[in-house]
Amino acid sequence: TPVMVKLRVWGYVRELLKENTLSVDQYLSPDPDDEDAALVSATVIQSGTLYRWLLGFGDKLEVLAPSRLR
Repeated sequence: TPVMVKLRVWGYVRELLKENTLSVDQYLSPDPDDEDAALVSATVIQSGTLYRWLLGFGDKLEVLAPSRLR
């Protein structure tokens, strides 16, 4: 099932997503509240792979939306 995710990312994850997009509609912008972070939105497939990918980045990634993935 496709889902629009919104993320706050730091460090190497921020750099990774600048160079490697999650989807064709990915949007990455500086976080106005944290100069070390970026905000990312992208439509991705909700799956076990997505859950593992999100959890694999630990404290370098925060899921902002959808709430069921937080």
